[in-house]
Amino acid sequence: MISFEWSTTNWEAVAAIGTILSAVVALGIAVFTHNRSVNRDKRSHEKEAVEKLLVPIRKGLDSFSKIKWDNWEFRNRCHSLKNLKLDFPLQYYWLDQASSQLVVSIENFDQKFERLDHLREQTKAPEVTRKSVASSVQGFFNENNISITGNAGKLPGDDAILNSHWSCSVGGKTGGAVTLYSLVMWKTTLSQYLDARKQDEEIANKKVDYTHYSMSDLTFSPTLNGAERVDKLLAQIEKDISEHEKKDEINDYREKWQDLYNSGSALINKIDSWLSKE
Repeated sequence: MISFEWSTTNWEAVAAIGTILSAVVALGIAVFTHNRSVNRDKRSHEKEAVEKLLVPIRKGLDSFSKIKWDNWEFRNRCHSLKNLKLDFPLQYYWLDQASSQLVVSIENFDQKFERLDHLREQTKAPEVTRKSVASSVQGFFNENNISITGNAGKLPGDDAILNSHWSCSVGGKTGGAVTLYSLVMWKTTLSQYLDARKQDEEIANKKVDYTHYSMSDLTFSPTLNGAERVDKLLAQIEKDISEHEKKDEINDYREKWQDLYNSGSALINKIDSWLSKE
């Protein structure tokens, strides 16, 4: 029979190993607890940054996106990141730590918005565009013998002309009206606008139920309810713009407006994509 005798030294070694293992376990628990606390704080900071910064920015962009078919006038953007970070510097830091690329994208859009705002003041391109469109409409009405009931048989001022609009129903679904000025800014015909409406996934069919033209409280004969006559009007406006002495300014302004809107839509998608992963 084989017997083993443990010396005091052996037991001390075992005890030492046990002490080391206990220390390792304790250290592991401490590291795990610390990391969990850090991650919890990080998540809490990101959540606060989202609430203070991204939520108001996202809402502002959503409002901005809804002016696509409106009258294309600038709206004040109080929820730019540049303004918000003055009130919430820590939250700005936390958001930058969470996604510096998203912060850069938002700041680039803010800068693009401000540049276009400054451009319109410098070139007066919006005013030139508005007057050109209103003049074209006046000429089109005269050349096509469109009679006007109300306002002493005359067209109203430029603003009323530019804000004249078509309400419509496609596939049984009504939507926001499209203004004359927005169609010009997008270089889009009413037919193309209606085709875009037909792509709505919520409608069951592609039938255009009706289109109705409104300008103040006036009535017209013949009407401008049909897309064919409206497209002819828009073609005349484009022709007049192409012959305008400041056509380059007008077209440059329209292109920058389109780019700004598309950038805003892309930014909404970036924000939503980032939020979905958090």
